[in-house]
Amino acid sequence: MPTGSSLFARAEQHLGERYEHRVVPKDKADYRGPWDCAEFASWLVYQEIQKLYGCRDNTASPATADAYTGYWRRDAKALGRVIPVEQAAGIKGAFLLRYPPDGPEEMGHIAVSDGQGGTVEAMDAARGVARGRVTGRRWDTGVLIDGIDYDAAHDVPVAPPAVIYALNQANMDRDVIERIQDALKARSVSVTSPRGVFDAALAQAVAAFQKAAGLVADGEVGPQTAGALGINLASAVTAAASAALRIGTALVNPLVSIAAWVLPEILKALIGEKAAGVAERVVRAVTEAAGTSEPEKAKAVIEADPVARQQLQVRLAELVVQQEEQREQARLEAARVQAESERLQREAQLKELETQLADVRDARGQATIWASQGSLMQWGPLLVSGLVLFGFLFLLGYFVWLMFAPNLAQPNSQIYQLVNISFGALTTAFATVVSFWLGSSQGSRTKDVAAIDREAKQASERPAPPASGETSVPGRGGPYAKPPGSGTAPSNFESCLDLVFGREGGFSDHPRDNGGPTQFGITLATLKSWRKAQGDQKEVTIEVLKALTKDEANAIYRNRYWNPLRADDLPKGVDLIVFDFGVNAGPGTAAKMLQKIVGADPDGAIGPATLRCVALMKPRDIIDEMARRRIDYYKGLDDWDAFGNGWTNRTEIIAEAARNMVQAAEARTAA
Repeated sequence: MPTGSSLFARAEQHLGERYEHRVVPKDKADYRGPWDCAEFASWLVYQEIQKLYGCRDNTASPATADAYTGYWRRDAKALGRVIPVEQAAGIKGAFLLRYPPDGPEEMGHIAVSDGQGGTVEAMDAARGVARGRVTGRRWDTGVLIDGIDYDAAHDVPVAPPAVIYALNQANMDRDVIERIQDALKARSVSVTSPRGVFDAALAQAVAAFQKAAGLVADGEVGPQTAGALGINLASAVTAAASAALRIGTALVNPLVSIAAWVLPEILKALIGEKAAGVAERVVRAVTEAAGTSEPEKAKAVIEADPVARQQLQVRLAELVVQQEEQREQARLEAARVQAESERLQREAQLKELETQLADVRDARGQATIWASQGSLMQWGPLLVSGLVLFGFLFLLGYFVWLMFAPNLAQPNSQIYQLVNISFGALTTAFATVVSFWLGSSQGSRTKDVAAIDREAKQASERPAPPASGETSVPGRGGPYAKPPGSGTAPSNFESCLDLVFGREGGFSDHPRDNGGPTQFGITLATLKSWRKAQGDQKEVTIEVLKALTKDEANAIYRNRYWNPLRADDLPKGVDLIVFDFGVNAGPGTAAKMLQKIVGADPDGAIGPATLRCVALMKPRDIIDEMARRRIDYYKGLDDWDAFGNGWTNRTEIIAEAARNMVQAAEARTAA
């Protein structure tokens, strides 16, 4: 009989495989991805008990049945066994389910429990199928499948997320909601909800950002989405209190005191929001170096063993460096958001100034046309101007009369206030009349023109805001953070894109193309996601895909592939081969391959650490190794027999072009 242990073991065999929304053939035992969370879970169930579960139609062909977390919610209540989350966290092979929000195409999430508080799940585009943990996340229920034999249940404590912002969530801070709204706007996501209100419209905006960022698009802002937005979910008061509590708790641990004795600088890493996590790593480092978790024994071992002490110093120093990098990245991201906000304000002021000047020019021009045509409308400006001038002079004379007639009875206070307000309004109108008939002074006109030129120049020089596909990974830099010494070399994007366009071509509807029809290499799903992230709610059909312009495809490639891969910060030639592979296999896959080549942590997010590793290798060596590994990657795909020659040719052509770019860059440097 199938067991929860066998189901979980099957899930572990697919760690590292790619994430993508597509229908998975549930009856294909050797399928190796890509997956989304519901398709992965339904495939596992079918492989164990040969029955569809969590699909739109559980009687359909397993090769085409569509799985979805909403259908899992339906079947959990009708076909399965619903259990508390704490029990599911302690049963190997049980499923943990977060319901999707109400509404079409909204997403929930589902994971497989390892029975010890951990999970295996199809996480998101950045991480693919990966291990996770149950605690600190929001789940609605646990699910057991009839026909699968599970081990005896034991509860595992599951702490909910410290804070989460979602539709109908209680006790949300208005300032934090405004922070979420501002961060979404800074990333070009349309926000229509009232200021400081988390309504359905804001949930949809959050989901649009999450889809573009490769996250689970559930419309909720928890720690992971907040990190991608570059914001802190804690209110100012809560953040200060939590920081003090974390530092105090960390210092109470005697193993942390031992670490501070070995390397005093470690105390700097215990300041901030992640102090609790850092303290856990510090304790682990001391325990592993000493071979014991007992404070007295640990200190005695480290004092007596110079090697253990040196190893501990190295590990603690690495922690300090990592924390400093994360803080610097957070500071850079905050500065970028502030700069972007200022740029948007300047653009708004510029547009307002241009509108005002255009209104005056249009009004004068229209008056001239009426006069040339002999229209009665030509007397309209004269009549209005005359009334304004007469009213202004009359009230001015009235106030002068009051000043020189102190013995007169004082007017009623309400009438006096009304006259005073009227005088203020007429003063403004009088200035408008003078400007209309006489024009601005030469000095004012010069200042206006200079202001427009200055603001236009500043707006053009400021980098455009990142689109929804551009996200920052906490601690690993965002698309605008450059490593030390990266310089300000011009972008190689256009040259690389021309080469990629040459490989992708125009419209294609190849019957064996798993991604479906494409235009300039852009799939229908990618275009739908892009348009939705831009606030365009119109239906995207095959005809719309065929009408995709090269300019829009250019923008998609830059925001969905080039910027997330930090290609502007890569050496010439390396940027081309990484970008092309990212277009062909996904940015996460390309980033991980590059990181493995240069010896960086293969987390799929290129940041300062990866860029420093890239700088230590010769570009030619990276290109040659990337080309070799690409071929190995393609050979592991099911369609190698059909498309192997095309993939090989593409790899060789791009690699040769990349080497030529390196040669040209070296020649320019030598000159």
